[in-house]
Amino acid sequence: MISFFKPRVRLIRFFAMKLIFASLFFFILDCSSLFACSVPVFRYALERWPADPYVVSVFHRGELNDKEKKVVEYYKKFYADRETIIFSIFDLDSNELSVKTKEYWESHKQNKLPTVLLRYPLNSKMNKLAGVHSLDMKSAKQIMESPAGRDVARRILKNDSAVFVQIDCDNELENKKHEEIVKGALKEAEETFKLPHEDLDEEEELDEESMEYDKATLEIKFSLLRVSRKNPADKVFIDILLDSEDGLRDLTTPLIFPIFGRGRALLPFTGKGINKENMLNVASFITGSCSCEIKALNPGFDMLVPVKWDDFINNKVNLDEELPALTVPLSLQEREISKTIDKENSTSKDSVSGLSALSFFVIIGAIAALLLGVGSWLILRRNRQ
Repeated sequence: MISFFKPRVRLIRFFAMKLIFASLFFFILDCSSLFACSVPVFRYALERWPADPYVVSVFHRGELNDKEKKVVEYYKKFYADRETIIFSIFDLDSNELSVKTKEYWESHKQNKLPTVLLRYPLNSKMNKLAGVHSLDMKSAKQIMESPAGRDVARRILKNDSAVFVQIDCDNELENKKHEEIVKGALKEAEETFKLPHEDLDEEEELDEESMEYDKATLEIKFSLLRVSRKNPADKVFIDILLDSEDGLRDLTTPLIFPIFGRGRALLPFTGKGINKENMLNVASFITGSCSCEIKALNPGFDMLVPVKWDDFINNKVNLDEELPALTVPLSLQEREISKTIDKENSTSKDSVSGLSALSFFVIIGAIAALLLGVGSWLILRRNRQ
């Protein structure tokens, strides 16, 4: 009896300590709201989260021709000026390649050379390619100068809290339906949501030291940007979004990607996941107080948006001159969208990736962990007696 009881007590003690530590963690997390940052997530991300650079690697054999050399110089310019890519060029005939470079090429080698391998940022934890391209100027501009990417950056720098990018499908009726759902939810958020410094509880204090902006001019503002899969200029921008999660390319419904900060994209909503509740939940997260200042611990991944963010934020350059509004009429893009397809022929895979009531689950988790911890401690104490 005794030999059975002692291991049992040790086992209970082990789990009790784990639960007590978990309870303390959630308790501290919950109590941190008393000193919550008064800066909304979208503004904190814009000011203090540098964009993670994408990895652009050129592989070739022998001497490049003049056109190819110009493309290399084009990439180098973005690498030097904007720090949104890590650029490297490797001659496979060279004996100076490192072991890691050889392994990288062997994992992704192509039959045609020269070739450009585009990889997601190393900090994104997505250990995969974001595309394979030829070493020509057309491909380079698709990578570095997406009209949709520029439009997103311009809107954010014009004080949009976030841009909800809609990747259209072939069914225009579906596109319009989901566009109306998203716009309706975002309008409600603009009219009813409050910024953190406008909605403090009695026990909370305004964290003015973290507010490097004029709170009188900050507002909650959203916009929706529709992007056609058939627009070649935005091919790489779309590919990066669709390859961010397995199975997205197979979906036949529109996809909604919320983007904020310096191009921080959240995982998408599609099918029945594009609804008012989900749009309000993600809008609430983006406009809420930035309780977690560590970028890597927040959801999402960075898009490739080659913009000198710091220069624009610090008003060192003129936005309208350096990043002018696009002049391509919307109707031109709409012509590329196929006309209405029968609804019966369109399938709908429902995916509700993205954020949903994050704060609610944290509170429930904290309460549950605390109760379990206390209960286990009481059981342990009773058994020891």
